[in-house]
Amino acid sequence: MTEFEKSITNFNQQLNVDHIKYFNTEKLKSAKQRTDGIIIAGMGGSGLAGRILRDIRHEINLNIPIKIWPDYNLPKHSFKNPLIIYTSFSGDTAETVSSYLSGKKFIRAVVTTGGQLKKIAEKDKVPLALFEAGNLQPRQATGFCFYAILGLLKNTFPKLKVLNMDKSINTKKNQLLGKELADRLAKKIIMIYTTSNNSHLAYNWKIRLNETSKALAFYNIVPEMCHNEIVSFDNDFKNFICIFLNDSNDNPENKKRIKIISQLLKNRNIDYLNINLKGKNVFQKVFQSINLADWLSYYLALNNNQNPEDIKIINQLKKSMA
Repeated sequence: MTEFEKSITNFNQQLNVDHIKYFNTEKLKSAKQRTDGIIIAGMGGSGLAGRILRDIRHEINLNIPIKIWPDYNLPKHSFKNPLIIYTSFSGDTAETVSSYLSGKKFIRAVVTTGGQLKKIAEKDKVPLALFEAGNLQPRQATGFCFYAILGLLKNTFPKLKVLNMDKSINTKKNQLLGKELADRLAKKIIMIYTTSNNSHLAYNWKIRLNETSKALAFYNIVPEMCHNEIVSFDNDFKNFICIFLNDSNDNPENKKRIKIISQLLKNRNIDYLNINLKGKNVFQKVFQSINLADWLSYYLALNNNQNPEDIKIINQLKKSMA
């Protein structure tokens, strides 16, 4: 078993706040009464945890606006006293470090494994959540990043609902399904669709398929895609497949739309897959889906004769930017 494969198998180990080390969190406790919004700054796989939190916040008793910022500096915002959480697996992500340096007048916290952000956070004595990088790729550490953010926020919002899921994800079952699905996707351009409530999961699938499988993958939202993107299905495209991530809690009108879209695809001989999100609660649905996407993208990489760990072009870009 490769280290990459082992990391997917051991995904459950990430899903518990007890695996995170926290420092200087007393500053977050005093921020409860004045925090009117949260900004989560992070890129790629590191920033994915913030997208998950934004989309499920009401279900975990976090009734406060969240803005995601995947760029340099800080965004324009209407918050008077935001809490800004910077998340970077390496701690050296240029965009996230830039955001940190431009946000000194606000309450700040950092999630990382080390690097520049760890050093700066320790120097500035800001709240810090650390976890071990091990042999993980940044996109494989979504569980650690998510629970690290939850652990920080629990100090400011004591009623935040945190469910430890370190015994709840069936990685073996996901492995079998992921391998089966990968056989359908080899050499395909992949379109991923879901509803607004689960846009974070569609984005996650895209990230995994792009980086691990080296596959062209894109995502969009139902019903929005029904007003524009669906028209492209009348073109004579042969080399793509659509994946629908379905949730039992979706709006009935959107469920109806997805059924009709599937039939329209079938009528045009366009391949598609319907995948039902499974879980007893929102945490389980999220992390079952992420683990399945990891297995699928891993086996698709092998089917496509690609190295799952290789991100050569990203490293070339970073070197040129430096």
